[in-house]
Amino acid sequence: MALLFCCFGIYLAFRIGAKNKFYFRLFLALTGVHIICLFFGLIITGGADARQYYQSAVDMTPASWLASFGQGTDFIVFFTYPLIHLFGLSYTGGYIFYSCFGLWGYYFIIKAIDFLIKKYNLLYKKEYFYLLLLPGLHIWNVAIGKDSLIFFSIALFFAGVLYNKWIWIGFGGALMGLVRSPVLALFIVGLVFGNIMLNKKISIAQKVFICICAGVLLYLLLPVIEARLNLENVDYDSISDTIDQRLSANQAGGSSIDMTNASYPAKVFGFLFRPLFFDAHSGLMLYSSCENLIWLLMTINVFWNFITKTFRRRYSAIYFSILMSFLFPVLAQSSTLSNLGIAVRMKTMYFTPLILMFFLSRDTILRNTIKRRRSRIRRQLAKR
Repeated sequence: MALLFCCFGIYLAFRIGAKNKFYFRLFLALTGVHIICLFFGLIITGGADARQYYQSAVDMTPASWLASFGQGTDFIVFFTYPLIHLFGLSYTGGYIFYSCFGLWGYYFIIKAIDFLIKKYNLLYKKEYFYLLLLPGLHIWNVAIGKDSLIFFSIALFFAGVLYNKWIWIGFGGALMGLVRSPVLALFIVGLVFGNIMLNKKISIAQKVFICICAGVLLYLLLPVIEARLNLENVDYDSISDTIDQRLSANQAGGSSIDMTNASYPAKVFGFLFRPLFFDAHSGLMLYSSCENLIWLLMTINVFWNFITKTFRRRYSAIYFSILMSFLFPVLAQSSTLSNLGIAVRMKTMYFTPLILMFFLSRDTILRNTIKRRRSRIRRQLAKR
């Protein structure tokens, strides 16, 4: 199974790097980091959630398998069952199989970035791609569970949106809905809202039609979201009670911090960027702080361009759409997660829209830097 994983990584490297040798070398490096994190997860951390998913699938009978189909945890167990009982995969084999989805997600992220570079003629530095090598992202995408599947489905979904490939959008959206339906709903709302707000090519009639379609889709997803969140009714009291229950449950973890009484901005900051150096009490927490500092700098970079409105008009619509699809789920989820361990794992879902916005924002900064340098050279020549 390990050999098949290596072959799969090399195959994807040849696919993505057929016309670009840098992409080929980059993906080989991604495969190497993924393998290291895979064995780190197997040997060091042990994967408590992964073992629980695996054991639930082992204990399941053929009669109960079809009846167990559902979303979230039920889907993971349902999906794992045939891997064990039909293909005879061991726990390690299942671990490696799920890791393939995480690695496949990076393939589609690179595809999406490459699309933006070519379509909008973006200026960039190759060093920006090294952000994909951060081990803190890989460590959560190599285990049996939701994280590898949701990471892959989000990358596939956004690549499909950019390439306008409905098969990618449909498959990525369906898988995302089966794993975490609220995330799918919030992504759809963000993309539709952002696209309608700034896209001048869309007529008013088309915008109204898109809003109606989005509303119908959200209405169809509403029963699923209610069941997923254990809401009796979609009203303020039910949602408030659910948030309080989630906050209380999240405090049970060993890395938990009490954010129940924290302000909403503090919760959002904690969800995205903590632990930081003042939280670090171990070597692992210190390393996580370094990665979170990179997340913080990337986010500042993205929002500075949005606030100052310095991004190019050519891609303003897609920039705003991706930004809204990043903000909507982050703002919604940060209010229910206060456990640092859970937050670090959950926020990896939003790396795809963040890295796409980062490349767009860096294009603007690089172009402005070139303009300033040219202006300075002209002034110096004029003085002579």
